[in-house]
Amino acid sequence: MKIELSAEAFEDSPTTVMSIDFDRSVWGSDAQEAWIALREAGPVLWAQSRLAVATSGKAVEEALHDPGIFSSNPNAAYFGSDTGAIPLQIDPPDHSRFRKMLDPMFSPKRMLAKEAEVAEVANRLIDRFIARGSVDFSHEFAVPFPSEVFLQLMGLPYDELEQFLHVKEELIRPTGPDEEARLKSQEQAGGWIFDYVNAAMEERKQHQTDDMLGYFSQLEDEGRLSREEILNICVLFIPAGLDTVTDTLECSYIYLARHPEKRKEIVDDPELIGRAIEELLRYESPVPIVNRIAMRDTELDGCPVAKDTRVRVMLAIANHDPANHPEPETVDFHRVGNPHIAFGGGVHRCVGSHLARLELRVALREWHRRIPDYRIPEGAELRYRSSLREIDNLSLEFPPGEPG
Repeated sequence: MKIELSAEAFEDSPTTVMSIDFDRSVWGSDAQEAWIALREAGPVLWAQSRLAVATSGKAVEEALHDPGIFSSNPNAAYFGSDTGAIPLQIDPPDHSRFRKMLDPMFSPKRMLAKEAEVAEVANRLIDRFIARGSVDFSHEFAVPFPSEVFLQLMGLPYDELEQFLHVKEELIRPTGPDEEARLKSQEQAGGWIFDYVNAAMEERKQHQTDDMLGYFSQLEDEGRLSREEILNICVLFIPAGLDTVTDTLECSYIYLARHPEKRKEIVDDPELIGRAIEELLRYESPVPIVNRIAMRDTELDGCPVAKDTRVRVMLAIANHDPANHPEPETVDFHRVGNPHIAFGGGVHRCVGSHLARLELRVALREWHRRIPDYRIPEGAELRYRSSLREIDNLSLEFPPGEPG
């Protein structure tokens, strides 16, 4: 693990706290250890001048719950659109207009009605490898399962998944030798989504469909959404729908493979799966960080923060705050009350959280019904990626079973 902290002041920094240099350990297999180190060094650290890291539970809560001071606008973090990915990069009061249109699409009742369809996708994928006794979990389940579910919901073709995954990667983990090149990669990826969705929306004008793009087309006809707003929604929804559940599945299955006693709990009592998912979301925090920018001179947990300072808000640290979670480093599937913020907090809490919970619940239920025993192959190296806690490659071995 590499967590380097030093008492270094930046000339234009509003305060001397500490400078911080953290690499992939913040996302990797020893992430929990790194989060503890950051929490103990907090409450606010400086990664560089005008880039602060909120590392106490209180600082995180303050940043999440005051969007008037800590904005989520595109200056906090560019995401393929100059005018802002909707609703994430739109603050109140405009934000509420979009949530009123988007929240009903992901309501618990609407998601529950799709459970049988989601289970069919999970079992069809399991059928392809269960007789083999091994699986490239990342590429044969964790990626295709939520991707197929989400693309069906959007009304986008699954046979173009590879292209969607490519632009998703360029938006979330842009490539390039320097920041300018990486921003260019994000701009091109966002432009591709704009062009693709724009063409798909034109098709809806000729042939209406019963999917999310069809719903957006109706809202456009009613004058409630503009075409630019629809494109800015999709530039957020597509990468989010194709990445976050994948990352959560990978982190969760690594934990369960390494802790057979915890796995046995949900095999023996499937009713426990809902609580297990919440606890694994809290403990693993697949989305460890969100971004904000200070709109005026202010403070975070008593530490001065100057206007225009970008703030990395460490959700993962708040999820391990002993003030909110007794014995936070203990994974307890029987934990009563679990106010984690794995889906964010405040007005920008993830709009798709009910879909994510449905996918995770169905995946764990159907998998453990059919494959109750599995392990990571001896000597396998797990390589975590940054931004969100995705694994390059996760293989699993298990006793062969029967398809169907």
